[in-house]
Amino acid sequence: MATRAALPSASTGNPFAARGPVLDDGGMTDPTPPTLYLGPAVPRWQPRTIADIRTVLADGLLAERHWLDAKREISTGSGKKDAKKELARDVASFANDGGVLIIGIDEDKTTGTFTLASQSLDGLAETVEQIVGHHCDPPVFVQCHRIVDPNDPIGPNRGVMIVEVPPSPLAPHMVDGKYFGRADTLKRVLPDADVERLHVIRRARQVTAEELIDREIDRDPAPADERDGVRLYVVARPMSSPPELLTEHFVTGALTTVIHAARATGEDDRWPRGGYVDPRARGIGWPSRNLRGRRQAGKSHGDSDLEVHDDGTITFFADTLSGSMNPSHRQQHFVRLEAVLGLVRSVVQFAGEIGARFGYAGQWQLAVGVTGLRGLPAAIVTRRHDFVDFTELATFSELRYTAGTTAVTGELTTAAAAVTRRLMMRFARAFDLLNRVETDDYLGRPRQQAQEERDA
Repeated sequence: MATRAALPSASTGNPFAARGPVLDDGGMTDPTPPTLYLGPAVPRWQPRTIADIRTVLADGLLAERHWLDAKREISTGSGKKDAKKELARDVASFANDGGVLIIGIDEDKTTGTFTLASQSLDGLAETVEQIVGHHCDPPVFVQCHRIVDPNDPIGPNRGVMIVEVPPSPLAPHMVDGKYFGRADTLKRVLPDADVERLHVIRRARQVTAEELIDREIDRDPAPADERDGVRLYVVARPMSSPPELLTEHFVTGALTTVIHAARATGEDDRWPRGGYVDPRARGIGWPSRNLRGRRQAGKSHGDSDLEVHDDGTITFFADTLSGSMNPSHRQQHFVRLEAVLGLVRSVVQFAGEIGARFGYAGQWQLAVGVTGLRGLPAAIVTRRHDFVDFTELATFSELRYTAGTTAVTGELTTAAAAVTRRLMMRFARAFDLLNRVETDDYLGRPRQQAQEERDA
């Protein structure tokens, strides 16, 4: 097993629509509820108050659909294991295409009518998250939206919980060894053919990620014969944004504030600080001093470039993400893992900030490529003058690394570590540096594993 080391510091019909910002990594709160299609009479329904709920119930407009289901309550007692699994099955079935589960609505099965049945909202979001994280494999990302009934006769903080399940990039999801999906109005166990189709879609995303990274490599500002060292390419592309999502904001300087908010790299200076702005045909860019218009003004060393397109697409490039030491009088180069992870995390957070602040709540396609890796070890640069025996470190076995995933804006803003982990877990694992305290700063840990470690 390779020895882990710290190195000296180098240098420092989708039913969802656009809505406002959401919360903190790993937590759940009250982002703006999704906009839902209830039929031709109500093509865009966005419940914000208990009066909005009462109106559609009184008019008989609420009905279970492929993307909508309702429950009176979640039974959470010690003897309610089946009820918890039923909730997990509901969420897993929505995760393939996206959907909403409303808790606090009672259905009369004989008449098919729905009535308000307010529930206590204290701790309900956390309960939903815990059940979904424990019973769904892999866990499903959800967002909970509380709608409080201020006049509930039983007591305060009661009302309706809207559980939003965005389309999952990890679908299909299992509960108790079975995959679930939705029929017209009901969940169902997926047959093998549907499971295979969804897995094919997941594999196809990796091909698309390769294509996105290949395009960015072609745009590398350095000539092909001068691209030495470790180089990073990241793309975040909104999959259904309007073509001029950000055009009017380019002239106001509003994105400079977003750049600062997204910064996740404490020591590396490659993430732009919002100074010089470079006009581009595709949008605007923030290049390092040696780059203008994605063209080099001198020899490549320590360059980076952040570009944002009118439709919200983000591309990021950085070179020389490596360090060197002279152990035993032999020069040894290594991958600066914390710089790579931090810059990827910054792009993830930047995409989330753009979506939240400028009204895009849909899906993003993300891709990462790292080149110049074969035969290099990696380490986490945290302290000065540490001796490292590089002969004990794992080295990367391929020339390049590529990974891709998808996420909605809500997940980028509330679970940036989980998205970064999907992109970079295999990268850190290849160096035997996964699940270190230092990598946790950027990747987090799976909730179930973190809970087991806390309980140990």
